[in-house]
Amino acid sequence: MKKWLIALMFIWLLLIGIGAYFTEPKSLTGAVINSYITQGQSVDNLTDFLQQQSFIKSFPSKGIVLLKLYSFESGIRQWEESYIITKTSVTKGYTEKADIEVYLKSSYVSGLGTDFCGTIKNAMQNNDLGYKLKRNRVWLSLKYRGMYKYRNCLI
Repeated sequence: MKKWLIALMFIWLLLIGIGAYFTEPKSLTGAVINSYITQGQSVDNLTDFLQQQSFIKSFPSKGIVLLKLYSFESGIRQWEESYIITKTSVTKGYTEKADIEVYLKSSYVSGLGTDFCGTIKNAMQNNDLGYKLKRNRVWLSLKYRGMYKYRNCLI
C-alpha cells in the first residue's frame, strides 16, 4: 500500500511540474518600475523599488533570496551591497539562510527602471548575472511555484 501511495504522489508531483512548465506565463510590463528607478539613478532606492514589484509579492511566505551587487573594476569582482528579499520586505544586509543567492553587476540596476525584463536578460547574456542554489532544485521549484508565471523574464 505504501509503494502505491508513494508512486501516486510522485506521479502527481510530476504532473504538476509538467503543467507548470507548459503553461504560458505572464510577462512583466515595467509599468510600476518606472516610478521608482529611472535611467542613471543609483541603488539608493532599490529596496523601495523591489518591494513594489509583483514578482516579489509572489514569493512564498518563508522564501528568502539574497541579492548581491558587485562591480568589476580593476579586473576583479568587488562585492558592494547585499539585499535580503522576502515576501514582506527587502532590506540591506546579509544572511546565511537564503534559499538562493543572486549576483548582479551593479551597473545594471539603473536599467531596471526602463526595461526590467530586458535588463535581466541582457545581464544573463553578458554573464553579469549569476545565482547559487542553496537548496535542492526540486524543493525550490515546489516552494517558489508561485513565481512560474515570471519565468520568461527571470530565466
